[in-house]
Amino acid sequence: MIISTTGKIELAISNGKYCITKSYEDNDITIENNLNKCNIGNNDENNNKELIKDFGIKLHFEEQVNLKLSEELEKIDKSKLKWTSSDSPIVSVSNNGLITGVSPGDAKVTVEALDGSNIKQIVDVKVLIFKATDNCLRDEDRKCTSGTLIPVRVNKTTTYNFYVINDTGSDLTLIMDRNLGDVIRWITKEDYKEGGGTNFRNGTLPNADIGPLTALKNLEERTRNWDNVPLMSYILKDDMGKNNEENIYPSFKVENVRARLLTYTEAKNVGCDGTAYCPKYLYDNVYGNKNPKGYWLSTAVGLSGNSYAIGFTSNTTAIITTTVDYISTSSGYGLRPVITISKDL
Repeated sequence: MIISTTGKIELAISNGKYCITKSYEDNDITIENNLNKCNIGNNDENNNKELIKDFGIKLHFEEQVNLKLSEELEKIDKSKLKWTSSDSPIVSVSNNGLITGVSPGDAKVTVEALDGSNIKQIVDVKVLIFKATDNCLRDEDRKCTSGTLIPVRVNKTTTYNFYVINDTGSDLTLIMDRNLGDVIRWITKEDYKEGGGTNFRNGTLPNADIGPLTALKNLEERTRNWDNVPLMSYILKDDMGKNNEENIYPSFKVENVRARLLTYTEAKNVGCDGTAYCPKYLYDNVYGNKNPKGYWLSTAVGLSGNSYAIGFTSNTTAIITTTVDYISTSSGYGLRPVITISKDL
């Protein structure tokens, strides 16, 4: 190998690995083909090891994969390889290199040769927050159809099932397969007054003209510990309006929350339309003869106090329905979280 005085390789004469050093005092260039003699900083143990940095892999939680070894490590007896994980509660690895995504997060897996060659391979592993229950979650060119079931690990200890509402190609909009918590009011008279509402019905009952403040407040409280679900901010718009012409409540911004309510437009787009029965996945785990009987949408339909909801017409079917009884928990409606996550999260 021929090196210029500036450290540039002018000619490579033969194959091999070399350490090139340069003196700051006299511009002296030294070529050393014995890497163990190469002086490159502190003499820690890594200076005498050949590091093979992998590009990294992504796993869905509870997914398993065998790490592909480098050519150098493939030549070594497997009994002389040591496997370790930097964070086993996130990624575990067996003695034969089977990697398991335990919980969402990032960790490093290292395989090290114990035969004296001092070779080791390091791979970055990212564990995603959902299971790959369908090929649409593995194939970048495919979109998930509405109703696709996806288990999501919302925090370190809790997993809930969700259904796809929409797939943009990069982001998934999902709705939980059940209501979260007890039945709840769309808005109470206390929240109506605190939110600036003045148009009480019969002098005491709250109206729909400032939006579902009670439902939103309780949804935020019930999903606050969903640490794996990214925070989002959005503009809440009354997407139906009285007689489809005007919004009952003005649009407003909701900031730094984990979940939101389903809109009338979203329900309509997946098959609910007027008296048309909704797809079965939209009314999993709600009941016609006991609570919860349904769940709230964010849409208002009239100043008389109506709000859209997914409601039962029998024990087996559901449609979009209206109700004026949202000031009482006896209405039987609750909260069904809608989240948006990246396919790469």
